[in-house]
Amino acid sequence: MFAGATAPNGFVNYFNCIMPLDNAKKRYFLKGSSGSGKSTFIKKIAAAFESTGYGMDLFHCSNDAGSLDGVSIKEKGICVIDGTAPHVCDPELPAVIDKIIDFAVFIDESKVSGYTDEIQSLLRRKKLLTEKGRGFLAAAGKVYTAERISSEAALKRASIQEMTREWFKVFDSVGKPGYSGMDRKMFLKAVTPDGVVSFADEALSGCMVCSLYDEAGTAAYVFLSKLRDEANARGIDTESFSNPFEPNALEYLLLPEMKTAFAATGGYHGYSGRADEIIDFGACYDSETLGYTKSGMDIGGLFGSLLDESIGLMKESRTLHARIEEIYINAIDFKKINELTDRIICELLS
Repeated sequence: MFAGATAPNGFVNYFNCIMPLDNAKKRYFLKGSSGSGKSTFIKKIAAAFESTGYGMDLFHCSNDAGSLDGVSIKEKGICVIDGTAPHVCDPELPAVIDKIIDFAVFIDESKVSGYTDEIQSLLRRKKLLTEKGRGFLAAAGKVYTAERISSEAALKRASIQEMTREWFKVFDSVGKPGYSGMDRKMFLKAVTPDGVVSFADEALSGCMVCSLYDEAGTAAYVFLSKLRDEANARGIDTESFSNPFEPNALEYLLLPEMKTAFAATGGYHGYSGRADEIIDFGACYDSETLGYTKSGMDIGGLFGSLLDESIGLMKESRTLHARIEEIYINAIDFKKINELTDRIICELLS
């Protein structure tokens, strides 16, 4: 999954939800430059725990889905998080639970200092491309949100209320009276330089998946929000996944204790994976009113063009980022990083 994503309103950061302090026994926050080995360090920690049979959550980087920004092992209360910009996060309980690992100490300054002017130039160009790309994404987001909000006028809220009441019954046998459930916010999908990347199939494997078919999107969003709130009110933990095109709207809801997931289908880049049950929200709209809200424009084409422009600029920005990483990689003492990695793996597995 993704703990953060670039959205129309900027970078949305849920890194504080990776492992809240109340659930943690040991948290490592990684600091340092691009190319300093943070993602490789996280991958080695994850591989060590995987080889011993532990389950874990992997948090991918929205700028490079092949890299990791974090890993958490719930069973052990352990997590490792890349705490650098744009997802800065810092210790809450230093030394006792939280530790900082500064990868900058492994950089040989003499091997970087000669590239100061080039790095500054690359950063300036990268910033311009990033801002321009976010401008196109912001425009795409407004198109997306405007179309969804226009359908609210046609929404038959009584119909949604009836549907949610029926689904609330699934909580009768698993609720915990007197307790409040926790909700963890994340993304299963992100806009990346390689396009829109989704980990929904991986995250929902092993669950019964209820597909919420709703081309307009509003009814499914209302349904998911109500279902999450009711589950939490009954003491059931949830994992809710925001829509990167409109982060205030949910597109997935996971009930881990029940091994059940709900996924919004339809619209732009909606869920298209395995479905064990389909819930159709067509009856939740007044068809005549919904017809009035439709624009004569090719909204899908407009949204797609703006999104493609944004992704293209993200890709250009990442190319510059790769050059910065290359400079730092050549100045890193990876022998010392490997020694640190082995020591921390032994410490965590003991």
